[in-house]
Amino acid sequence: MLHSSGLDQVVYDYVLATPGAVEIAERTVVRVLAQAAALPGRPVALHVCCRGGKHRSVVLARKAGELLRDVGADVVVTHRHVHLPVVETGAAAVTGPSAEISDDPTGAWTGDA
Repeated sequence: MLHSSGLDQVVYDYVLATPGAVEIAERTVVRVLAQAAALPGRPVALHVCCRGGKHRSVVLARKAGELLRDVGADVVVTHRHVHLPVVETGAAAVTGPSAEISDDPTGAWTGDA
């Protein structure tokens, strides 16, 4: 799976089968909705991070986006590092630090999705 990503269905299914993964996404959605209710009319940005930015963060961002869409939220899911090549260094592989679930409202990051 090293050269696959959370955009691949097999990786998506594998990560979500991890005990607690779906619950993390569900708790995240509750918090995002609470933040949106506290700031009506303002965008809410959620950044999901993991070591490589290709597997867990991508899957959890996708799942949170799906759950938010299910309750009628307008969601944009952007994966900032999923397209980067894997850099293998011994036993570890590193690609990038995060995937984000929506555009950064501050405009701090302007790279390609």
